[in-house]
Amino acid sequence: MTIERLPQLKEKVIVKTQATAYNHYFCYRDFWLEDQTGEVLAKMHSTFILMDQEKRKITKVPTELIAPYGSEYIPKVERVAEPEKFNLEKMSASKDYRVRFMDIDANQHVNNVHYFDWIVDSLSEEFLINHQIKQVNVRYKREVHYGELVTSRVDQPLTVKDSKMSITHHQIVVDQQESCRAQCLWEKNEN
Repeated sequence: MTIERLPQLKEKVIVKTQATAYNHYFCYRDFWLEDQTGEVLAKMHSTFILMDQEKRKITKVPTELIAPYGSEYIPKVERVAEPEKFNLEKMSASKDYRVRFMDIDANQHVNNVHYFDWIVDSLSEEFLINHQIKQVNVRYKREVHYGELVTSRVDQPLTVKDSKMSITHHQIVVDQQESCRAQCLWEKNEN
């Protein structure tokens, strides 16, 4: 996800999405937010899988399911940059969260939005007040379920040389198993 700017209070925005491509196992979809003039405020490229609800495993995407969206078939799996591996030696903070029933979606696992909440909440209030998020790269690796204890880890923000930008690395774990990894780019507010 890349954020050009956040909407202003009471500003009307348009949310758009388009299925762009698919292959046997993956579907690709873009989302973006525009202002009233058509300027793109934020955009996100995502990869989805279809999961067999009983086996809890990835399954092939049926052509008839994809057909109404008119997206292009691409034989190769799209490769995207992954967030850097989390370095425990550089961890600056961690917080625990118990997964609530309200955190669960129709697929019986934690809805993706809660991972982002845990990622942001692991940062200090001072950092969040003084920085604006500009980019997020998230990789979901393992399902998280109701009742599990989640630990959100963050490293010390790294300032990008000769800029107002900082990078944070995040990891969500359950029983020491990585469920999610993220890398965020932040811009220091001009105060």
